[in-house]
Amino acid sequence: MKAAIPDYLPRQPSSATARPLLAWLIRRVEVIRGTMPIRVECAPAFNYARSPHTTALEPDTSVAVPPPVSPPASPSAPTPTPPHLKAVFDAPDAQLKLDLRYVAEHTIDDAGDPAVQLHYLDLDDRGHKGRGVWTEVLLREGQVVTFVLRTPPDVALPRQAHPTHQAARELGVSYDKLVAGASNLRPPEDPILTKSLLRELLEQTTKYWTAWIGRSTYQGAWKEAVNRSALALKLLIFEPTGAVVASPTFSLPEYIGGTRNWDYRASWIRDSSFTLYALIRLGFTYEANGACFPSVGHVPVAVADFARF
Repeated sequence: MKAAIPDYLPRQPSSATARPLLAWLIRRVEVIRGTMPIRVECAPAFNYARSPHTTALEPDTSVAVPPPVSPPASPSAPTPTPPHLKAVFDAPDAQLKLDLRYVAEHTIDDAGDPAVQLHYLDLDDRGHKGRGVWTEVLLREGQVVTFVLRTPPDVALPRQAHPTHQAARELGVSYDKLVAGASNLRPPEDPILTKSLLRELLEQTTKYWTAWIGRSTYQGAWKEAVNRSALALKLLIFEPTGAVVASPTFSLPEYIGGTRNWDYRASWIRDSSFTLYALIRLGFTYEANGACFPSVGHVPVAVADFARF
């Protein structure tokens, strides 16, 4: 048995593109060989796990789903299939909201799309202030499920922006054409979630990071480990201002119950200096220039402000 489970944040090949960056956390689960049971749990905790939240499983009209399969004996009577649901986590006190969506597909013709059903997950006994969700799927070779966690846009969309197979039949158009039309009615940061879009995002993200690490001039020992470290350092940089986050794991204590619990949300001059020095040594001068000489329009930003992100 063998599975591939890449996690990624979508990234376009160029920062100069007019398309907005999608603030999505994506996990792609694919079984490459054999059959494997997969269990996925999603249990967010808002405001440092201090704020309660509600969890709702709702029909997801932002995902392009295949039509229900009709039995050969009765083509006019589609086989009842579970609705395609998404999980919505809402913490009103913290004014925060997340939703979890998914797309099921297959890469081998006879594999078929896996069936995914989300269920509520009660974690009261662990101190969680709201329910999570879970799903268990038995994936065969060639089957893929991609999960997308994001902050949903707070924009009211017209009914036409939510394509359904019933609407396509009523209009006498193909479902794919209806999806394309509906996408034009939605904001760029909230496109219809399709299999082709997810494949495009994965390809673009892979190309971006492959091209970036390809600019490294390092030729010494342990090159693979050095490159992995360089990628981690690059992820700490907030591109709009060039600021370097001191640590992605902010506010974690040095040890549980200890006093050294630094707030690493800030950009510390010392930490930033070490990060940029390491990148410069590897040939990545663009990041160093972006951190040291950021600008807003044509007005240079003061050093005191360069830590904004």
